[in-house]
Amino acid sequence: MSVRICGECTACCKSVALPEFNKATNEPCEHLREGCGIHETRPESCRAFQCAWLSKMTGFKDESMRPDRCGVVAAVGPTEHGRGVYFYSVWKGATDEDRIQSIMRIYNLRFPILLVSHTGNRGGLLKAGEA
Repeated sequence: MSVRICGECTACCKSVALPEFNKATNEPCEHLREGCGIHETRPESCRAFQCAWLSKMTGFKDESMRPDRCGVVAAVGPTEHGRGVYFYSVWKGATDEDRIQSIMRIYNLRFPILLVSHTGNRGGLLKAGEA
């Protein structure tokens, strides 16, 4: 099985919060250049982060679902209702697209879903089975 690499995608560097640098959600990382300016010495949270596309999770196996192409960074993480799936919208309306909505419904059968808008506002938390 081939291993995926981020390549030119830096969507998580713009979408996901990074406490080590006091980086808020949907705010570009201060080290973001053409890629990561500190790639060799980046913090453990960056090294450990695996979006749904890198992990080849259901619905994200196709190349078109790379976050910088589909507009969504999806990742498993803790929620107030246990493990859930976060959907960070890279641009306005990305989580409203039919293919993303279909994927969210699949995951929501078993997991809570947390939507994070392109402005960093957290949308509603859908408990498992609510969609």
